[in-house]
Amino acid sequence: MKIKPSEITGLLARRPLPSVVLLHGSDQGLVDACAGAIQQKLLGVDPDVDAVAFDVERFHAADLVLERLQVAYETRPFFIKRRLVVVREGQQLPAAVRQGISGWLAQPNFPVDNLLLLLASESLEARDPLRRFCEAHPTAWCVAFYPLEGVGWRQWIQQHLGQVGMTVTAEALAYLADYLAGDTQSALNELDKLDLYLGTKRQADLADVLAVVGETVEFSGHAWAAALLGRDRTQTLRILERLLESGQEPLMLLGGLVRRLWQMVRLQSLLARGVPQTKALAEVQVFWKDQQSYIDQLRNWPEPVLAEALMACCDADTALKGGSEPIRPASEVLGQLVLRLVSQPKVSAP
Repeated sequence: MKIKPSEITGLLARRPLPSVVLLHGSDQGLVDACAGAIQQKLLGVDPDVDAVAFDVERFHAADLVLERLQVAYETRPFFIKRRLVVVREGQQLPAAVRQGISGWLAQPNFPVDNLLLLLASESLEARDPLRRFCEAHPTAWCVAFYPLEGVGWRQWIQQHLGQVGMTVTAEALAYLADYLAGDTQSALNELDKLDLYLGTKRQADLADVLAVVGETVEFSGHAWAAALLGRDRTQTLRILERLLESGQEPLMLLGGLVRRLWQMVRLQSLLARGVPQTKALAEVQVFWKDQQSYIDQLRNWPEPVLAEALMACCDADTALKGGSEPIRPASEVLGQLVLRLVSQPKVSAP
């Protein structure tokens, strides 16, 4: 069955776990959190605890042998009711292995009582056989986790802060939502730093957030998009190199850039309709500190140029995911995107 991320908590509370669960998407923080909740429900304890460790088996997709996976899954549990078998980095499964697993799962004598948990740190294509099986089969769940945006992203930040007894002012929340850019895995590190920084103080204002999160802004996805749209080729490539070296997810970087381009498209449309600048910036949810840079950049990014930029991003997205061509290195794909965008003509918008 195809499951929405928002439905997981309710399903875990009301229903028994299915035989197969596929969690995939570019937001690895959300994937890991959901996988942890599923393991907790199934095992009741940490999976490394000796009492259940014998009934938990893990595989890495690149090293997976189908026959070994079948044996692991079909083995009866010893200490708990259902055995757990985990496959990580599912996007690395060779095509033949994906087909083999799908065929095995579709056999009439499947499922048994154990749980197969498939994890992929990238979004699987709609035609992927594992994704198609899990979305269609009644004894399987398939959940896709994409970067959170807008209200959902701000709610996630507030929810995490609330779990550790923290709140933030509206201004501080706007800054966090903007600069952490929908990446829950990176955001958790920054929010944990904020928690330590506050100590016994439980509400963070903008000055608190700037003192902590501001340390990483120079090499953030937000800074990369800002430098690119400012046509600073040297700085853009410098930030990109640093981000990729630190393990930043390329599709998440691209997603952040696309969000900023769409903000500029909406902002340009509102201004063209005569909406006052202040009101337009608020409607597009541009952080106050960035408002002037958006207006300045918009002058050199008229509608036709923005359209070309969005098409270039679509091409880069296809290249990163492979499509019908072999997957190229992210540094090459995003580096070419930078050169393509900064070379767009500097024609001022009317």
